[in-house]
Amino acid sequence: MKICSSNQNVSSDQWPILISRFLLAYLNIPSTVAGKSPNQLLLSYTPRTMISNLHPTVESPVTATLPFKDGDSVNLKIGNAPILKGIVIRSLSPTRYLVSVAGIYKKVHLNQMSHAP
Repeated sequence: MKICSSNQNVSSDQWPILISRFLLAYLNIPSTVAGKSPNQLLLSYTPRTMISNLHPTVESPVTATLPFKDGDSVNLKIGNAPILKGIVIRSLSPTRYLVSVAGIYKKVHLNQMSHAP
């Protein structure tokens, strides 16, 4: 900020931009006491900056486990219809499944399914 205040070429309309850039950089610096930056403590994540784009942190890849396997018995709740019993044929995506209900195949979302006892 000292450099900016001593520079005579800074116009009054550039000050908000300079201050917001300073605050972004300042609030992303980790504290020596907490070990985390104020942004991490307040927002629960670290906003991306130019430096974080140059040196990204590589985290371990997340291995997705599907909650339903092929052949699982499930209960389906589709709209206002009564609960239907079905069998998972296969997974279409992490959230969509192909389920057989009385010999009819239905594509259902994870939210519409629960494990049958």
